[in-house]
Amino acid sequence: SLEMVQLNVTTLTDLSLRLGARMAQRGRGAIVNVASLVAFVPTPTYAVYAATKAFVVSFSAALGRELGRRGVHVMALCPGPTKTEFFHVAGGDLPLGGGALVETAESVVRAALRGLDRRRRVTVPGLLNKMLAY
Repeated sequence: SLEMVQLNVTTLTDLSLRLGARMAQRGRGAIVNVASLVAFVPTPTYAVYAATKAFVVSFSAALGRELGRRGVHVMALCPGPTKTEFFHVAGGDLPLGGGALVETAESVVRAALRGLDRRRRVTVPGLLNKMLAY
């Protein structure tokens, strides 16, 4: 659990602040911090993970306001279940057996790039995932 906090909170914060400052000095840049759909809902069995991802959304929104005046866009990407090795590594199965909420890695990347183009602060890939988030 503490290793997850170190990676998802401490490391993300450190990198975002360091690289964001360098981008701001140049007057341009973009940061995409990967959060999760679970950032919006406390999730049993994923309590620490969900909490760290909620931090990512809040931190990214605030940092985006700070750096936006200096030409740097910051966005939190909040994918739902995605067909990757994540669930296998986490010791579980893909939720819903790969149902309608599940996105491909490619569709998540497309949504992220669209979100950046549209200067969104938060991007949730997939229509059903968007509905769940809001």
